Amino acid sequence: AILVHFSTDYVFPGKSADRIIYPKGYPEDAARKPVNIYGESKLAGELELEKSDAEWLLIRVSWLCSPFGKNFVNTMIRLGSVKNKLSVVEDQIGSPTYTFDVVAKTRKLLGRGKRGTFHVSSEGAISWADFAEEIFHITEMNVEVERVPSSEYPTDAERPAFSLLSTEKIRTVGLSPREWKEGLKQLIELRGQ
Repeated sequence: AILVHFSTDYVFPGKSADRIIYPKGYPEDAARKPVNIYGESKLAGELELEKSDAEWLLIRVSWLCSPFGKNFVNTMIRLGSVKNKLSVVEDQIGSPTYTFDVVAKTRKLLGRGKRGTFHVSSEGAISWADFAEEIFHITEMNVEVERVPSSEYPTDAERPAFSLLSTEKIRTVGLSPREWKEGLKQLIELRGQ
């Protein structure tokens, strides 16, 4: 049996300066140093997996979203239906990962007999504000996005300023990521069914 484990960008430090060091995103073998409890728990899972005797495939994702459940896209659409202006963070950079892409790429990696760690994410570095603006553009919702710094949107857990995952390795096995806007269009179409 092959053990498939899903992890997160939160295992990395997520510092703004890392954007200079890793302009294409964190590679799979970048130094892991989480900044919050969630990241620490995911790193602990990765370390247990790596020292196990199992055959394994580790897939890291970031900014996970789906047509269903609680996630950024569905939250923006819900809030946009009752408000005409929303404040959205502009200084956190990453790229969305769509659940349907995770499923498809996981199946293909398994079908090709791949093992080890792979990043599955979309193509393109964006901010949450960029993401929100495109959501409202595609859904034709008349919502103004006010771009704000993270300091104006406090959260219980520290959020990474930079959480872009490199997709270079997955490209080497012939699995190209789709551009983030294309994935968003599919997600919104699936939401409407």
